[in-house]
Amino acid sequence: NDAYRIRLNGGQNGTVSQRYMRSSTGNQLVRYELHTTAARTVPWGDGTAGTAFVTGTGTGNVQQVRVYGRVPAQTAPLPGQYSDVVTATVEF
Repeated sequence: NDAYRIRLNGGQNGTVSQRYMRSSTGNQLVRYELHTTAARTVPWGDGTAGTAFVTGTGTGNVQQVRVYGRVPAQTAPLPGQYSDVVTATVEF
């Protein structure tokens, strides 16, 4: 029954308000967004720069929390593998 909140950082290549995946060659970036709802209207971050964090109350059982992603329209990058690492911090 403890309250918790989950914050996401900006990843390795950006900020909470502008995240980027970097190509495996290291010289191309693709912008992407993480959101708290399927409507993708609330950016998920740490509560700064127009972002929100997710809150809830623990039940003692496993709980699933979904992250909704989107890659907005942008200049097409070169084909390849792109990745980023985002850290989730759970506070209770």
